[in-house]
Amino acid sequence: MLTSLLPGIRELRTPLAAGYIYAMALLLITGEHVPDRKDAPPALAPFYELVAWAGKPATLAASIFVAYVLGSMLELSPVGVARLTSGHLLKAKASPDGPIVYSSPLLSSRSMRDLVRYARSRLGLAQSARRLSPADEAVLAEGLTRLLSELPELRTRLYAANQDLYGDYDRKAAEASFKVNVGLAGIVLSFAANEKLDASWTLLCVPMLFLIFRGVIADREAKTVLVEALVADQIQSPGFEAFAAREGRRDAPAAPTVAPDFDT
Repeated sequence: MLTSLLPGIRELRTPLAAGYIYAMALLLITGEHVPDRKDAPPALAPFYELVAWAGKPATLAASIFVAYVLGSMLELSPVGVARLTSGHLLKAKASPDGPIVYSSPLLSSRSMRDLVRYARSRLGLAQSARRLSPADEAVLAEGLTRLLSELPELRTRLYAANQDLYGDYDRKAAEASFKVNVGLAGIVLSFAANEKLDASWTLLCVPMLFLIFRGVIADREAKTVLVEALVADQIQSPGFEAFAAREGRRDAPAAPTVAPDFDT
């Protein structure tokens, strides 16, 4: 029973924790402008009466709801944060006499190499060639871009194919989202505290930035699970498969099975 509840708890904890931190920052900024009950204008009197009538438990429940809504509104994806810091979804680095090296802010270098081998295999491109022709390289780059753009949506296919792997992915993805969003909220709180309390609160940005960095790393680990499932043919990318059927080399010999590199 606890196992079935964990995904729901993971969905709640990130917006709730981040929402409370954002609410604290908002109170620091606007708290001095909120009147006491005795000084409240007539328009606010019913709200104070409602709080007094409902009591502390109901007020706490209402604050949890407000924090959750606030956190949900301001929640950001770790993928978006990674792309903000790195720019393009797919990067290609050419060398004078070697193959083009691809990288992405979504994946570790090892997972990216697995994905490149997988794309070459599906597209019928030579695995042993040190350098592809410009036309084949363009096809490979387009295929990799399609795979990377569809990677977050493949989690539903993984859930249907292998729930154990999906559980591993979900745990790491939830950890990544929690760290990134709590880190961002903590930075907002540090600036609010710096403005209203003391300049030393700016130092809170340092651990919060480290927390965001750890969240981006955790998101890459989650995406590694998707890449491993993709390479092992447990799931498929519909958009990429349609592209491979249309643009892949039909005259190429059958490509060997690509084994995933599980050492991350």
